[in-house]
Amino acid sequence: MTNKNQLPIVSWRHLSEKENLRYYLLSKLFGLKLDTEAFRHRFGTDMAHKLWVELSFLKTFGLVEGDEKLNVTERGMYPVSVMMRDFFASLNTLREHCIEHQI
Repeated sequence: MTNKNQLPIVSWRHLSEKENLRYYLLSKLFGLKLDTEAFRHRFGTDMAHKLWVELSFLKTFGLVEGDEKLNVTERGMYPVSVMMRDFFASLNTLREHCIEHQI
């Protein structure tokens, strides 16, 4: 908190619906499982409807299995960790930009 009772936020960006859904999917897959009912409760929609392309890809290549509860397969552990690594690398790039420009 600052002395004006405001958080020291320099910049932010509102995620689109698709970005928010994908972030949720990735973060849950990094935890190795995703409950589709919890997704439905949080977003008020069916995951298979909103993320059908992503789910089709993950299932076609054997990276996840299951329907109501998706579990990352042994084959999927490395690709999921790479996706998460790339996500954090992009955040580090943003952090470095802010440091270099004294933001």
